[in-house]
Amino acid sequence: MELHHFLAIAVVMVGILMYINTRSKARKPYRTDYKPQMPRNFNEDDAEMEGLLNSHRISINKNTVEPDALLDSLAKEHAEYMFREGKASHDNSKKRVFIMRTNNAISTGECTADGFRDVSGFLHGYINHKHKTGKRKGQYSHRHIIEGDYTHYGHCMLYGDKNVDILLFAKF
Repeated sequence: MELHHFLAIAVVMVGILMYINTRSKARKPYRTDYKPQMPRNFNEDDAEMEGLLNSHRISINKNTVEPDALLDSLAKEHAEYMFREGKASHDNSKKRVFIMRTNNAISTGECTADGFRDVSGFLHGYINHKHKTGKRKGQYSHRHIIEGDYTHYGHCMLYGDKNVDILLFAKF
């Protein structure tokens, strides 16, 4: 093989390696410095939800979950959105998942509901919720999330004509 062929192949190989290296960096925007933190405004509903949630998880031999400031702020933002809309929804969930994952969440989950009177009503509703349509037909989807392999959670419940609640979960 002549020298100019060898150099041409080397240049192409270097170009390919540089492209692969830049692509892999572009795909991994995750932070490595995020440390889960306790929310600043932990209220009675949050304390009750933490107690009921962890009691349920302990009863089925799962680890307890800790409250997290990032998840709480995302939950509050979406609870306010659901309150304005007057119904529970998973609208914009991809945005919340993206934010959690860019802060090193390995896995995430989300439960939303409306119409229950209090925290225990919402948690009972989540645990007994069945998906009626789609690929999860007959499964307890919210229960699966509540009982999932997570380390932290965020919660927000808003009272009004139609109470709304959201639980976000993440494993960091």
